[in-house]
Amino acid sequence: MGLDVLIDNMETGMKELEQVPWGWAGKQWLPQQFINYRVTQPVFERMWAEQNGRCAGCQRELAHPLKKELGRFGLKPETDHLHVEGRHCEVQDVRGLLCRHCNQFLSKIRDNMDVLEGLLAHLHKHGDLK
Repeated sequence: MGLDVLIDNMETGMKELEQVPWGWAGKQWLPQQFINYRVTQPVFERMWAEQNGRCAGCQRELAHPLKKELGRFGLKPETDHLHVEGRHCEVQDVRGLLCRHCNQFLSKIRDNMDVLEGLLAHLHKHGDLK
């Protein structure tokens, strides 16, 4: 049992994550990805394909921001990246795509593996794993 179990336990008792339709993004979404992370459409599509359109954390299906598919829904992808002080985020800092919940979780623990391992050990100790 690993990170997937920790994330499942993290979501216990929380309301269902918001599903959005495929093709949800407006015209400014892709230019904003470039401004914020230097991510171009080919870079985004490569990450999307590598992750099979799923959140790298919880593995839930994401909604593609640019491709419209009638009746298809998923979670909005967020761009996960290293936080480097003193300089703007570059494409090499981008780690992948996460849903909002997983992205906020990493932010709350400040990408600290010791905290993540400690939480997982805590759940193991108390038998609170699904």
